[in-house]
Amino acid sequence: MAAFILLAGCTEKTDSQWKAKSIEIDGNGQDWESIPLEYNENLKIVYGIVNDKKSLIVIIRFNNPAIARQFGRRGVTRCFNDENKKDKQKRGAAELVY
Repeated sequence: MAAFILLAGCTEKTDSQWKAKSIEIDGNGQDWESIPLEYNENLKIVYGIVNDKKSLIVIIRFNNPAIARQFGRRGVTRCFNDENKKDKQKRGAAELVY
């Protein structure tokens, strides 16, 4: 299982769930109904993370249109690793940039 650090400058840890069923990347979110989602109180967003052998898929639901615009304008850079380490220099660490 991959550990994915999301939405808090590489400091908030969230474990990815194993993708047990197909998820269509269509912006609709219905495929996520049975997958546990997390809530970020600071940003007021709901998000979920799943993975399989080949892919890592993230969903983010915005309750605040201003935050959604901010993500769209500034993008997102987040860290993830397979060793639960905060140090990006450790083996297995990488950054995801959108």
